[in-house]
Amino acid sequence: MDIDKRLTSLETTIDKRVTELENKFTPIGDGVYSVDPNTTWPPSRGEYTMKQNMNANKITVLEDTIERLEKEIEKLENKLDK
Repeated sequence: MDIDKRLTSLETTIDKRVTELENKFTPIGDGVYSVDPNTTWPPSRGEYTMKQNMNANKITVLEDTIERLEKEIEKLENKLDK
């Protein structure tokens, strides 16, 4: 076998193996690339929406807490002024 045929054969074999790996770790239609079995990247639409909602909820809770603390500080300041 000459070198060109061997290279072509090797290239075809490697291409098939890479394609098999890509199909294994990149489910078609999901858009999910497995890097770590416990995580996915990029996140699915549902996962992204869930994280966005969680972040929005955290911000709302923080805003409420800050507002409550401001009122408590104002009450304490008023007591000190008397």
